[in-house]
Amino acid sequence: MNRANVQGRSLIRLTEDHILISIHEPEITPACVNRSKHTKAVVYLQFHDVDAQTDGRYAMFSKRDARCVRLLVEQWRPKLDLVILQCVMGRSRSAGIAAALSKYYNDDDTMFFRRYTPNMLVYRTMLNEMYAHDPLNFLGGRDEG
Repeated sequence: MNRANVQGRSLIRLTEDHILISIHEPEITPACVNRSKHTKAVVYLQFHDVDAQTDGRYAMFSKRDARCVRLLVEQWRPKLDLVILQCVMGRSRSAGIAAALSKYYNDDDTMFFRRYTPNMLVYRTMLNEMYAHDPLNFLGGRDEG
């Protein structure tokens, strides 16, 4: 979801319990979110849409950001119907997190790679965080058999 959608569409109309992860650049004001009784938590993350550091001037998606997302999702997952991810354009950073969560929980991220262009640094960092804390993870991978 992009910034205009989350600001223009009131979450008050949503009838599903949800959390919102809103992503913006450090120099931009976060999106204004209309919460409802179904909004269980809102987290704001600040990082640029870059896959690799070039000269040190960009804030990048970090292990700390990934940990924040993992802990939020783990905390609310049993009580949630929906996770809403939002960034300025709604195509790369939020898609990177969404694809990683879908891969981890549903073993399928295809839709996100067909419809969007997930930020690969975000995707890999998020997946590494999820699998590193998975009690069923043995030596870096789940048993596929």
